[in-house]
Amino acid sequence: IQRIPDTESIVKNLAAQDATVAARYTSDSGQALNDASDTVFILEDVSYDTHNAYNTSTGDYVVPVSGFYSLSSNANIDGSVTGFMLHRIYVNNILVSEGSLFHVSSEQLASSYSDDISLSEGDVVSFRLFQNTGSSRNLRTDSTRNRISISRIK
Repeated sequence: IQRIPDTESIVKNLAAQDATVAARYTSDSGQALNDASDTVFILEDVSYDTHNAYNTSTGDYVVPVSGFYSLSSNANIDGSVTGFMLHRIYVNNILVSEGSLFHVSSEQLASSYSDDISLSEGDVVSFRLFQNTGSSRNLRTDSTRNRISISRIK
């Protein structure tokens, strides 16, 4: 007796190999960031999300398809400040990547970061911000300056 392959699983696996996964979220809420501690970066406005994988209440992104992902974030603090901001990427509540890129001007502290990471279906990704300016600060209320992007690249 010859066993018939599970065609549903085969089709699902083939589709996953070529799946486009992309999400972009922005925020104009002026989220508060505590000083000298991680704050989950919460973005409430969807630009696009091919799999509705981001939770705008918790800031968690649940990976829908395994693969290599390009992750990026950009954040801006209002006002003239001295200090720095770290962008941190957590997967399943474990810090996997961080970076500090910043620009201080008389108007803002601007920071952005990106990394490429291998992720598995079901992994929970969160972007967190750590700022060290001496007091709690708010993000600018400008959605063009506060955003995350997530794209499966392979």
